[in-house]
Amino acid sequence: MRLQASGHCGLIECGVDVGCRASSCLICALADAAAEFDNGGSDIRAGESVITVVAADEEYERASGCFHVARAGFAALEKMYPDNFRYEEKIDG
Repeated sequence: MRLQASGHCGLIECGVDVGCRASSCLICALADAAAEFDNGGSDIRAGESVITVVAADEEYERASGCFHVARAGFAALEKMYPDNFRYEEKIDG
């Protein structure tokens, strides 16, 4: 599983923007959860983040749940700020 995020919502200046703050909270929470998995990791930088988990079979459901919560949060942000926030899912394979 992989989440990639980039950009800035552009509602107001970077770092003060409520959309960016909410997005950053989701990304940081998912990164913390990913760190709990043997094959989990993240690369978080201003404006660009990648979070990856390769979950063993017995941990797949828990990992999937973590990503599901983040996806739900991003979908909510897109509904709240449709002109400034875009959420897109890509399924590999």
